[in-house]
Amino acid sequence: MKSQTIKRTDFGEIFTFRKHTTMARLNFICIVAIFHVVCSVKATKYYQVDRYALCDGVTDSAVKFSDMQIVGKKQAISLTGTMEAIRNVKPPVQFRLSVNRCDLDKTNCEPFDTITLDDVCPIFNENHFVKAYMGFFSPPLSCPMQIGKHTAKNTNLDMRVFEGFSIGNAHWQTEMRIVDGNNKTEICVWTEITITEKEM
Repeated sequence: MKSQTIKRTDFGEIFTFRKHTTMARLNFICIVAIFHVVCSVKATKYYQVDRYALCDGVTDSAVKFSDMQIVGKKQAISLTGTMEAIRNVKPPVQFRLSVNRCDLDKTNCEPFDTITLDDVCPIFNENHFVKAYMGFFSPPLSCPMQIGKHTAKNTNLDMRVFEGFSIGNAHWQTEMRIVDGNNKTEICVWTEITITEKEM
């Protein structure tokens, strides 16, 4: 697992960084997101979570979901449920994210973006954006994941930081994978979210 490239296809090839540290790249993405929120004229977004589940093709997941309720609303997504890690994830941990953008009727999907980060735990554990998400659960999620139960109750994920980007009036599909030091997929989550600029 040697690749440490973040490719931002929505901003073009100039944002493919190969010479900077992974921490700098992640911070750059967060800064750009905040800049767009502060400086852009944007329409309010509404979120509908169509699916949030473990990937169908991964049969030996290190985590289980129970009583998971994820509800989209105006400018936020509400999360309630339990994530249970049934075994420790062996470092170093690689993070992979792939994103597809589809029409609102969920047809004509095309690849939108990919992110791959090697040895991601030092990055996640030092980045306050990621730590804030991990802290939505009680006890907070750890990286690498350790055996235990983590519960969220009516936690609101503020989505406004993303609303400066052209994310509205589309259906989004994301696959997030956590791969361990033996190149085994330990966690894979498939998410589908419809985002519009008027209430659904």
